[in-house]
Amino acid sequence: YQADFILNYNKRVDEHRISAMAGYTARVLESQGFSAGVDTLVNADMWNVPEDFWMLSMGSLKNKTNSDWYEAESFISYLARLNYSYADKYITSLTFRADGSSKFSPNNRWGYFPSVGLGWVITEEDFMSELRDVLNYAKIKSSWGKLGNDKIGNYLWFPTINLMGQQVVVDGETYYIPTVSNLVDENIHWEVVTGFDFGFESQLFNSKLSLEAGYFTKTTSDLLAYVAPPVSVGAGYAITNAGSLQNSGFEFIATRKDNIGKFNYSASINGATLKNEVLALGNDNSDIVTGSYHRTSVGHPVGAIYGYVQDGIFQNQSEIDSYYPASWISRPGDIRFKDLNGDEKITSADRDFIGSTIPTFTYGANLYASYAGIDLSIDFNGVYGNQIINTKKLPTYAQFNYYTTSLNRWHGEGTSKFEPILDTSRGHNFVPSTNLLESGAYFRIRS
Repeated sequence: YQADFILNYNKRVDEHRISAMAGYTARVLESQGFSAGVDTLVNADMWNVPEDFWMLSMGSLKNKTNSDWYEAESFISYLARLNYSYADKYITSLTFRADGSSKFSPNNRWGYFPSVGLGWVITEEDFMSELRDVLNYAKIKSSWGKLGNDKIGNYLWFPTINLMGQQVVVDGETYYIPTVSNLVDENIHWEVVTGFDFGFESQLFNSKLSLEAGYFTKTTSDLLAYVAPPVSVGAGYAITNAGSLQNSGFEFIATRKDNIGKFNYSASINGATLKNEVLALGNDNSDIVTGSYHRTSVGHPVGAIYGYVQDGIFQNQSEIDSYYPASWISRPGDIRFKDLNGDEKITSADRDFIGSTIPTFTYGANLYASYAGIDLSIDFNGVYGNQIINTKKLPTYAQFNYYTTSLNRWHGEGTSKFEPILDTSRGHNFVPSTNLLESGAYFRIRS
């Protein structure tokens, strides 16, 4: 069920324009169901019963299953917005919302999220009158605000018990001891995104050219995430508020459009930079390790690539003998890794953050033209500054049909300084490292 009640008010007095909105929304979602099944239809097999007439009662008593469930969630929001402008050149927008969610405990259900936006249309000022033939419209704008996130499952703040958690056999009798299903953080609360931006938008040359650019920063705090407890606990948090991260950058868009007789055209380009950084993590800022190649750590992008740094290829045994000892046996043709921590040996402690899958720059373009009923449009897009791990260079069971990079492999002294020998038994050549790292940048025609 959902109900929305919105009240709008508009008023203009001389050069003052005011609009206001107040609202209340409520949402309730309930889900209930059951399931039953058998995996051995004894009577059906015996009498060759057609599938359309199979019944649950035909099943073996051992192999019958059944379950049922019920869950409910609710959400309430009080909304308010006030817009004010004077002479269409000074603009202010204030908003506020109070959100309540049943996904948090009764002590933490409410979150309060304000925002403010300011704008100044400078072309409406008298001192800009001489430039209006060229600069038709220009506005400087800025905003700050907060939003909440409750997109998690239901009842995750509520401790639960498994009634058949452990079995104990005494004198041939089996007894079930209830155990805690999982640890929970009863104080989980709203994840909050705080955003700020500043920029301008403009139109020039009879609005044939439009430009828009700005700076933005968004900080997510009290991040809702799964965090593993100490091994001694033996159970995991369902979910908790575990840290914060920040995204910031610059973005722009420029569009040119015009017509010459029956010929119409437009060209638009856009781009945005992005710096992604983890500011804090739960569990005493311990890294979150994801698979063999990625980890999330304070001061780095989310899911950064983690591994060794390659420093060439061992060309002969004398090079190996004069280099730092490693945790494995090196032979000519193997990768030489850098000693990053300065302990004069190569171990797992020499791994570092070597790349990120998140692009630092994204861009796009659109071209459009039409003449006498014929039109053409092309969309481009691309990314730059991200890396990928090429796992297709790893050993496979099928030892044939290699990638062409294998043509540049080491197969004798002086033959390669980057691609190791083609010997899948030397596993240390396939550990996460810059040897597997490739640029993820691309530019493509999207349509």
